[in-house]
Amino acid sequence: MATHNVFVPGPMEQTIEELVQTGRYQNLSEVVRAGLRMLIDHEAQEQARLEALRTAASIGIMQLNAGQFDEVDLDNLDEYLGSLGQADKE
Repeated sequence: MATHNVFVPGPMEQTIEELVQTGRYQNLSEVVRAGLRMLIDHEAQEQARLEALRTAASIGIMQLNAGQFDEVDLDNLDEYLGSLGQADKE
């Protein structure tokens, strides 16, 4: 396993020291590894959200191109949106 030098700003260093002193982690390396695991999880979640948005946009564009949409003018928008909620209850 490689060893790396990392600069840790004062407030972060204080947080690391507190986490170690309270016994939550045994040393700085454990704290950094835990932080990296959280970052990796966060990045994976963000990637999944982005992929879901791309898929939804792609489906929406295909539906528009196929003419599968409702055209609603602003005067009837509230009524139309209300009817969407009612459709789920039927």
